Amino acid sequence: GVAPSELTSEASALKLNLESQGPLILVSESEDAKLGRGFFIFRRAARPDVLLIPHGFKDEMTREIGLHLFNEGSFSAAAWNTVPRDYLRGVMRVDADLAHLKASWFNAFTLATARAWPNGQTVQLHGFEQGKRQSEAGAKADIILSNGTRNPHAGLRQLSRCLGTAFGTKVLIFPDEVRELGGTTNAQAAALRSVGYPAFVHLEASKARREMLRDDAASRSSLLICLQQ
Repeated sequence: GVAPSELTSEASALKLNLESQGPLILVSESEDAKLGRGFFIFRRAARPDVLLIPHGFKDEMTREIGLHLFNEGSFSAAAWNTVPRDYLRGVMRVDADLAHLKASWFNAFTLATARAWPNGQTVQLHGFEQGKRQSEAGAKADIILSNGTRNPHAGLRQLSRCLGTAFGTKVLIFPDEVRELGGTTNAQAAALRSVGYPAFVHLEASKARREMLRDDAASRSSLLICLQQ
């Protein structure tokens, strides 16, 4: 709904902008305080689902795909990183890998949305290179799904079947069908488990699949149908 004046004042003190655009509320850093805390969007009256893009620079095309999915799907909230996962500040290397940092605005957002919508689903989008995989299964996979643990839930298996049918390609589940890219050290997955939130989906897409999701609305529609059926 409409942000109360107290929240607006607190956001201003933190150098955050709250901007309302129809059903959307955008939260971004002020021009004089761009510190890499992230970019966040909320949507009124949507499904209780959340979309996370933690590696929008390194995992090429995931920034654009995430924006398309949010616009075309029914997510109550989404978050993007706003600095690379590691970069140089002067002579110091900064670790800004939001998928593995416990203390971050990104993780706070994840916990807040889980408390607000405990019956929803949180989807985190990543990208991988087939040529860099350590196993034959990983090298041949188009999509790798996990929930951040070694015990995939029934919803993940259903999602795998749906995507395999929709795309006609190899959609593998960690660790049953592939032993890498399982997100077992993922900070958001751990945070969600800590509050008893069960529906986390860690989705790794190959470069070819990301290109299709970026450029082809029908491919995105198929993904959204499987995610939000």
